[in-house]
Amino acid sequence: MIAGIAAISHQAMSDWIDSITFWLDRHGTAILEVALAAAVAVALGLLAHWFVFRLLARATKASESTADDLVIQKLKRPARWALVALALVLAARELPALESIWQKFAGFIVPAIVGWLVLAVFHAFIGTMKLRADITVANNLQ
Repeated sequence: MIAGIAAISHQAMSDWIDSITFWLDRHGTAILEVALAAAVAVALGLLAHWFVFRLLARATKASESTADDLVIQKLKRPARWALVALALVLAARELPALESIWQKFAGFIVPAIVGWLVLAVFHAFIGTMKLRADITVANNLQ
């Protein structure tokens, strides 16, 4: 009985491996192409973020205000993911297989990133208002 189960199990495993190899032979290059395009897009998005925020950091160091440092700090993380998403969108325009994958996730990812950016801007404005207005006195309008 155990030998029969092992033979069935071996045959099922062999059939499964054959189906996987057939599928990879047929679709393997497309999968590799999509994965490579997505990886390059993510890398370029991260590189663009690093470059832009490096320039912004230099510009804020030159100013005496701490408000611009606060704005850059609040926007850094959501902007990173926004640039990665933008790079993926641009890559998906050129590669239909990547576009079909992106469309499945874009309905969630894009609004989430936009909402995160709006919240970051809101928090940055609140932070700059706290820096500019003395909130330790009872009536800070005087």
